[in-house]
Amino acid sequence: MKNILMRIAYAAAAIALSVGCIAALRPDLFGLEDNTPHEEATAAAAPVTDPIAQFRQEREQLRSMQLSELDDMINSESTSPEIARMAEEEKLDVLRRYEIEETIAGILRAQGFTGAAACAEDDCVSVLIYADEPTQAQVAAITELVVAHTGVDTANIKIIPIN
Repeated sequence: MKNILMRIAYAAAAIALSVGCIAALRPDLFGLEDNTPHEEATAAAAPVTDPIAQFRQEREQLRSMQLSELDDMINSESTSPEIARMAEEEKLDVLRRYEIEETIAGILRAQGFTGAAACAEDDCVSVLIYADEPTQAQVAAITELVVAHTGVDTANIKIIPIN
């Protein structure tokens, strides 16, 4: 039962993280047109004007916090062995997704998609590229790359153009 609840909590957190990142990057998709900087954002390091770079930076910060919390759970004496094992599995899953995201983004950047980023979940991958409207050839190449590295069904690959 704990395993199921823990998996649900982590899945919900991953979904919230993904939606939050996409909402930050494309507020128009969610009707969030307010571009007023929040206090936390202005208090942080120098603002990043590149939306994909900002997405990557925010995702890195959130991932770092998530890994830190998982490490705390793993290393805490008060954590049961079962929960510690689940936290270790989740940490490995986070690192696996990170590797997939970086591989996809790196290959896309090498193919000329400057600043490309990928966000991988268990059954869905979102790819952010700079384009007004990607061509069918670009969509096919990106989809083929994502399928080759993830095995995700083509219907679950979202290519998000940023202009």
